[in-house]
Amino acid sequence: MRQYFKDWLAACRADGYCSATAYQNPNPGNGTVADYVMQVGRHAEGIYWEISFSTVATMGDGAQPFEVAVDGEVERFAGSGEVEAYGSINDFFLLGGKAQTVMDRLAPGAELTVGFTDTDGNRQRAVFSLAGLTASLIWIDEQQNRLGAERVAEAPPVGLRPAGSPDEEGVPEALMAHRMTDTDCLPMDDIVTAADIEKGLIDNAYPIYFIPCWAGAYNFSWKAYVERFEGEYAEMAFPEFSPTDGWTATSQLVNYSWDPETLRVSTYNKGRGLGDCGTSGLWQWSGFGFRLLEFRAKPDCDGGDPGDFPLVYSMEQ
Repeated sequence: MRQYFKDWLAACRADGYCSATAYQNPNPGNGTVADYVMQVGRHAEGIYWEISFSTVATMGDGAQPFEVAVDGEVERFAGSGEVEAYGSINDFFLLGGKAQTVMDRLAPGAELTVGFTDTDGNRQRAVFSLAGLTASLIWIDEQQNRLGAERVAEAPPVGLRPAGSPDEEGVPEALMAHRMTDTDCLPMDDIVTAADIEKGLIDNAYPIYFIPCWAGAYNFSWKAYVERFEGEYAEMAFPEFSPTDGWTATSQLVNYSWDPETLRVSTYNKGRGLGDCGTSGLWQWSGFGFRLLEFRAKPDCDGGDPGDFPLVYSMEQ
């Protein structure tokens, strides 16, 4: 579900997470979605809103302060307790009491400015109109049945680890050795998302690992492995369907998301940076593997809404 409110796009995923997104210079012609992206989102059952700023045209230096201003009132975010990249190295989240201060200023504000230092040492500035943000947040409240809920924003994002941080429990040596010899994937040293390894648990019994496979300009791929027997790791294949190819399967999870509560995996494979074409899928753990619940595809890059792809298969139909 999605709807535009002036300069903001409000959208909700199948897992109930909803967000309001604004772009600086959308679809600039180089294949990226925008030069810079601002997002305010909340999980369906979550208490806190998550405020993030994504650097695309230039890479932000997380070790340097970020200055966030609403109509000229500036808050300076410095250090991992106040601003840190989670999930991807270019997705910076505002944290702590200063994030709450910014949140309080957004609704009555007219313009949001983010100043930061890029990895080349140059100062950069991104400007976003706030027109439509309040309407977007109210729309999200309605979709999540949360009208009247307090707008709090201090906690780290749910389900994401700091970008570049090692997996706390580590990856078994045997599994990593297998990954290193996988010719479908790039060497780990050549992938910017190499540290973005995720581990989960299926049915309170089977560990599942999501390990990076390759990285492109706007698509990033992982493979999933399940340890069904001690020391034995099964590479997961995910069924998919298209009107032209019929039933096939893939082990590549492009721009994936893992929901440990529902044991579902989703993907969003962009045909180009704008995300107005490509494929998306949703799978559910079924006891031995992942069952396809829904698959969408759109081959034509026509400038439509990002991720708004026609349904080609649904288990419910």
